[in-house]
Amino acid sequence: SGIFRGAAIIFFAYVGFEAVSTAAAEAKNPSRDVPIGILGALVVCTLIYMAVAAVMTGVVPYKELASPAPIAVAIDRMALEWADVPYAAAEGGKLNLISFAIKIGAITGLSSVMLVLCYGQTRIFYTMARDGLLPKVFAEIHPKFRTPWLGTILLGVVIAIAASFLPISLLGDLVSLGTAVAFSIVCLSVIYLRIKHPDLPRPFKVPGGIFTAVLGILACLFLAFQNFQPMIVHAMNDNPLPLMILAGYAAVGALIYIAYGFWHSKLAKGIDITEDTDLNSPAEAMGRGVDDVK
Repeated sequence: SGIFRGAAIIFFAYVGFEAVSTAAAEAKNPSRDVPIGILGALVVCTLIYMAVAAVMTGVVPYKELASPAPIAVAIDRMALEWADVPYAAAEGGKLNLISFAIKIGAITGLSSVMLVLCYGQTRIFYTMARDGLLPKVFAEIHPKFRTPWLGTILLGVVIAIAASFLPISLLGDLVSLGTAVAFSIVCLSVIYLRIKHPDLPRPFKVPGGIFTAVLGILACLFLAFQNFQPMIVHAMNDNPLPLMILAGYAAVGALIYIAYGFWHSKLAKGIDITEDTDLNSPAEAMGRGVDDVK
């Protein structure tokens, strides 16, 4: 059960690879660049994760790494005396220069991940607004920076509030659960499109087709249950906050769709949004036409 629970939480580490697909409208050759970007990033990051985990568990017993900052714990334990330099610390001690540099690098890496996720989500808001699932203001392009500015500001405010008031462990569980459910929906979409629209051009085809998609759905839902189960346990032990946040999040999304998106969706009405000249994609706003975005 510990392995399955860990696998469910590790979904958090793989959030962001799908953000490559949200930039398809801004790529010169999406049919080639997007698959390379997703699979290439997945392979490279997996190798880096494995290398970091191997080094950390080789330096520190794995039980001591169960902390909010495991990399910092491992670096502090290395005690690289040959790189010690005087540093004004709270207790008048010394701070290892390499340790300090690695910690700064970790913080920088987290910041870059946050920016990538914000980039991807704002493009999702943009596409949903272009279809009509969200108000048109989310598809407005800033006249100077050529980015969907309103969605960026709103997302930043929501992230700041959540990060300020919610425990990181709870956020990790919610994000992992949401990611697992979202990935299962993507797999379901593959099945739907293969059956309903078999003639759609597919520059990249999923190996195994429907069989692979079914396996993906089962695996994602199983891992989602690993995150959902602790929320039920907490609710039964007089701590319903995680379950309440999850239910509230789902309710808000359903309410927006029922009250607005269902009635305004252009794709649901058979309207081709690629011909909508009222709203331009970020790529088009930067000077490229629709014919260049293929």
